[in-house]
Amino acid sequence: MMQQQQRPKFLNLLKIRLPVTGITSILHRISGALLFLAIPALIYVFHLSLESEADFNLLGQWVALPWVKLIATLLAWALWHHLLAGIRYLFTDVALGLELVIARRTAWIVNALSIVGLVGLIGVLWL
Repeated sequence: MMQQQQRPKFLNLLKIRLPVTGITSILHRISGALLFLAIPALIYVFHLSLESEADFNLLGQWVALPWVKLIATLLAWALWHHLLAGIRYLFTDVALGLELVIARRTAWIVNALSIVGLVGLIGVLWL
């Protein structure tokens, strides 16, 4: 009898529909990576703010630039989402909210609060 050869399967990632818990997990990882990569720049900005009054005033001018506001908004969203999703994962670590319905509901809550926080940040930073 001939054995069937196991061929690799082609996965079209554009057609795969990820559940809300998966989306929350991916956004948690992305936000964590953004925060990690921003650490050197944030340390430098903090250093400049304490260096002298002229540097502090220069940073005040930088904050008015649209691309700096965009980066600040993105980092603030990343911090907010990472915090909310991290709290959700802490609850799952102690076996709370593992049922499918509750896991989906908490994932929706995290994503919704993340969007509400983003809208609030846009209102504060851009208006």
